[in-house]
Parts: sequence; C-alpha cells; structure tokens
Amino acid sequence: MKSQSSEALQDWISILWRPSSIFQKIAPSLPNAWRWKWALVFIIVIEIISQIAMFSKPAIFQQAKSAHLQASEAKMTQQGIEPELKRQALDDMENKIQPFFFIFINSTRAIMETAARLVMVTGAFWILLRAVFDKFPSLNPTLEVAGLSMMPLFLELCVKLILVFTTGRLDASPSLALFLSIPDPLNIVNIALTLLNPFYFWSCLLLALAAIQIWKTRPKSTFFWVFAGWMILWFGFA
Repeated sequence: MKSQSSEALQDWISILWRPSSIFQKIAPSLPNAWRWKWALVFIIVIEIISQIAMFSKPAIFQQAKSAHLQASEAKMTQQGIEPELKRQALDDMENKIQPFFFIFINSTRAIMETAARLVMVTGAFWILLRAVFDKFPSLNPTLEVAGLSMMPLFLELCVKLILVFTTGRLDASPSLALFLSIPDPLNIVNIALTLLNPFYFWSCLLLALAAIQIWKTRPKSTFFWVFAGWMILWFGFA
C-alpha cells in the first residue's frame, strides 16, 4: 500500500495530465493528504539549484555584479555620500562580492517568496470561494488545491533557467516580457507582460477546475474570477 506521502507526491505530479481524477480525491471539508507540501519542497529545491547554476556561470555573475554595483552607487549618490568614500565603498564591494553572495541572497528570497505565494494563493482562493461563489470551504482543501495548482510553476522555473542560459539575461522568463529589454523589473509594462505567461494560465486553469469539480461552482463565472483574481494577486505581489 502506498504511503500517504508517496501518494501525495504522485498526485502533485499527475495533476498535469489528469487533474479531474486528482481533484476527485480532495474532500471539500475533511482532512486530505497534504499534497501542498510538495509544492514547497520541489519549487524551493529548483529555485536553489537555479541560483547555483546561474551564478556559477561567469557571464551571468558579472552581469548581476555590475547591476548590484550600479544600484549601490545610485543609492549612495541619493544619500549624499562623498565621491571619494563612495568610490572606496564600491571598490571594496567589487573585490569582495563572489557568486555565493548572489546565490545566498536570491535563494533566501526565493524560499520566502515561494512560501508567501502559497499562502497568498490559498487565502485568495478561499476568499474567492467564500465571497464570490458563496461557498464555505475549510482551509485544508483550499491549501491542497493551491499546492497542486503550483505544479505548472515548477515547470515554469525549469523553462526560465533554460532561457537564462540561452539568452544570457537574468530577467528572462517564458512570457511576453522576454521580447523586451526593460532594465527596471518594477516597470509597469514589464510587470504586465510578465503576467502573460502560459504557465500562469495553466495554474489558473487548475484552480478553476478544482472550484468547479469540488465546490460545484458555475464554469463560466469561475474561469473569469479565477483568472482576474490571479492577475490582481500576482500584479500586487510583483
């Protein structure tokens, strides 16, 4: 007999090609198999591996280092630091910064962002079911659905890593933003185009299918509200 953990892992992987049969296992109010934990484990693992792989490549490391030094210089200029002290600080940073600096910083950020995304998707999905569809979901099944819906994001990270290596751009992603070169990641156009990502749509589709199948929501309105909620949530997170 399969252990609960191994079945949960298999379900998290199988959600890509047979979502209906996986959602049938999730009860709307009873305890489930805690499939959500595999979203945290595997997405965090691929995030850390991505950071190690990227910043071990000299060209990408130099690109990140230059951007970091430019940002530091701009910040010190804004703070009114004297040119001589600023130059000395920049020289010290240039000599001391090594790939591990970016691996550690970005891995830490990725771990916190992955956990935050799962919490945010779970909370937003629960609120959507409660406020828009007048359902009364318990937290556990909504958490499991959120975890299962993050499987396409795992694939998105894998594709993103390939794009970074092939394009040499740290900001490369499988979205329309790939076709632009906007240095500011918080630029409104860049954020909007980043949201036009097929893997995001795939995750939305899984959430909508779960709502329809488990909580019996109306299909047309479900797809609309899930996609709208996802875009608002991701835009705010960005």
